[in-house]
Amino acid sequence: MFASILGCGRTGLIFCFFAHVLYAQPVYQFNTNADAFLRIAFPTPRIQVNITRAYLERTNHFAPASFGDILNKNNTWADVMDTNGVFQIQSDVTESYWLSLLGGFRDFSDQISGQLLSATNTLRIIMVCSNLMSGSWNFSSITEKALFQRDVFQLYDVFTYCANFSRKPLDKSALQRREATIAALKSLLESLRVSESEYKELTNNFVDDLGKAAMQHRFETENSFNLSLNFLPLASARNGSGWYEMKFDASQNRHFTQFWGRSFVRVFARTPEWSQKRFYAYWDDVNQTFGDTVHLFSTVPRLPAGTQLMLVRTFAVLLKDGTIADSGIPEEVLIRAFKTSESGVDLTSSDFRGTYFYEYKLNRRLLLQNPPSLGLVRHLDGDPVFYGFNTEVPDLNTSIDAGLTTMRNNCIQCHALLHYGSSTVFSLEKPRLKESKADQFTGQLLRPVAGKPGRYKFGKLNENLDLDN
Repeated sequence: MFASILGCGRTGLIFCFFAHVLYAQPVYQFNTNADAFLRIAFPTPRIQVNITRAYLERTNHFAPASFGDILNKNNTWADVMDTNGVFQIQSDVTESYWLSLLGGFRDFSDQISGQLLSATNTLRIIMVCSNLMSGSWNFSSITEKALFQRDVFQLYDVFTYCANFSRKPLDKSALQRREATIAALKSLLESLRVSESEYKELTNNFVDDLGKAAMQHRFETENSFNLSLNFLPLASARNGSGWYEMKFDASQNRHFTQFWGRSFVRVFARTPEWSQKRFYAYWDDVNQTFGDTVHLFSTVPRLPAGTQLMLVRTFAVLLKDGTIADSGIPEEVLIRAFKTSESGVDLTSSDFRGTYFYEYKLNRRLLLQNPPSLGLVRHLDGDPVFYGFNTEVPDLNTSIDAGLTTMRNNCIQCHALLHYGSSTVFSLEKPRLKESKADQFTGQLLRPVAGKPGRYKFGKLNENLDLDN
């Protein structure tokens, strides 16, 4: 195993470019070089982390005596303790570790970029792309093809933007390596475009798998506010069974902009005893009154008990006609459910105040081997994650370092350090798109294709990703 150690401020990185043990079981079956690509595009480094006190104490019983104790517990994410702990990035993560370089103003971003653009690494990528292009492909399903396209697209995106996030100008040889690697990835990506018939098969298959998941009772479709049960109402939200989509300009959605048009992000709400009309009227009123300051006030009118919010992020696919479409297959599902309308003491909830968190991430192997599982693996409240949106790998675009925390504290840090319920719903801060046919993804990242609903081209901010250029 080859490793090189990078000194990165107070968070040292220990790189492992080959983690054969983690990849003992192949993910992709269509070509033996596909998993070799995966090992390079999604490396599994060991990272020396600063462990939060909340993480170290995650198994300890905590019985708050007062509301103040709850606030104190929820703020311990800020109590960072230096340790000698080393955390291993797992194989089959949804986001690539290389995305860590997007925090270009960090001390160690340049070093990560240097590793990415090293002669050894770029040559390895070019060679595996060449081997894939010259070999035969025998996809087990259209899902396997679309999923591998997604992985190639992500690395292509990383190389396209990496120079933009390096504070030091790249030298001539690094620029040449970068251009050669982009060219190799571009050719591979072109060959992975899907046809109209394949896209229809892909989306139809996922709808069928949703039905099978429901028939097999893989997930709870009704929330009993019991964290030991896997609550995941994807089919209900898709069918509009008591769930209402919160459509607003996606350029105002940080979860959408985080992934630069490689993913589609939608938000759904369920408000028991409230009709869709009443909820939308409530949303309009709150937005008009508080605007983008909802999260600053505890006086935001309360949502009804049992309100649930669900964010669904699905990956994009590139079609042969040059357009981009939504695969419909989730990469991530985030759910926050408020058991009560007002904050209280609830030791069975994720924040001890009445909010229940459910987080699911895509697992390639699971999706390909068992489609009715939807490929979704749940992250529990006490599971270790990195701060920010990526969670499985450091997100230096939104976090100050590669610090580790727990899933529950990552959610609390962003949404609920001080408030509860309606005051923690950032979607309420966005003006609702009131036209039923309005396209929420139109903007600088994606632009709609005239006459082709649901089809997009790259927008002004990422036109350099366009393979036709």
